[in-house]
Amino acid sequence: MIGFSGSLQEGLPAFVAYALGMGLVVTALAVTGSLLAPHIRKLLPHVGRIGGVILVVMGAYVTYYGVYELRLFLANGSAQDPVVQAAGWFQSTLAQIVAALGPWPFIVVLVVVSVLWLNRRRRKAVRPDRR
Repeated sequence: MIGFSGSLQEGLPAFVAYALGMGLVVTALAVTGSLLAPHIRKLLPHVGRIGGVILVVMGAYVTYYGVYELRLFLANGSAQDPVVQAAGWFQSTLAQIVAALGPWPFIVVLVVVSVLWLNRRRRKAVRPDRR
């Protein structure tokens, strides 16, 4: 059985912070997506291909990482791997940037985008498009 370290008092705030952060990201993406939709209609014919390329690249990395893990644990291979190290560096760099910025820039962006989105919806309700 896998043991857990720490207490409920330590884990609960971390869980709540994680949940709020994920909610912030999802909300920002949803609001931003609806604001940018009219401007990205030109990309719509290519979205399937772009998504497919991203899916293949991510699947290739997950497969590569799985082979890396098997090589590391089953065959006592070297932990030194340039692809895994590059991915770790990228993730670490993003985490450092987000930690250095703190939550406030993300909250400000969410508020600004939400206000713009609500303002746009209100204008459409007052003066609907004539099609």
